[in-house]
Amino acid sequence: MDGSWERALEPKNPDRDEAIRIRRRLALLADERAKLEVRLAAIEVMVPVAPERNATEWPVTNRSSAKQKIALIRSLFRGRDDVFPKRWENVRTGKSGYAPVCGNEWKPHLCGKPKIRCSVCPNQAFLPMTDDVVDRHLRGQHTIGVYPMLPDGKCWFLAADFDKQTWQSDVSAFLAACRTKRVP
Repeated sequence: MDGSWERALEPKNPDRDEAIRIRRRLALLADERAKLEVRLAAIEVMVPVAPERNATEWPVTNRSSAKQKIALIRSLFRGRDDVFPKRWENVRTGKSGYAPVCGNEWKPHLCGKPKIRCSVCPNQAFLPMTDDVVDRHLRGQHTIGVYPMLPDGKCWFLAADFDKQTWQSDVSAFLAACRTKRVP
């Protein structure tokens, strides 16, 4: 026997019945919340979140000063200030990439390129990221990058590439993971 006849003989308990109804409702709400969080994550991907800013500096438009535009770029793409990469291209081989900018680059008896990589060169003299460097980048005089990982292992921004047909669900999962870890 399955015991159902015993339950039928038990006196009605309104509190127990209400507790069962509440538990069922909470389960439904938990399912709905999970679905809404996935949808919210997908929507938030489409709506850029502005960084915290000083109201006197914003908004930056095409009519803003060079100083304001440089400040905007440096706040959005914040990384190491002691070194920055610059894009290089070898037209002969068709290869290109980024390398740290060094004040000793190609100087005789100081620079061992191409035999010695910049990262292990004993004569490193990496140049710092400055407003002038960013200004020349914005004017198209060179293409620079940023080293987002700081020496202490922290970073100010993260770039992620989502593509293929599953990009929306991938983004939702990424945002859910960020929320779980309290990543802003």
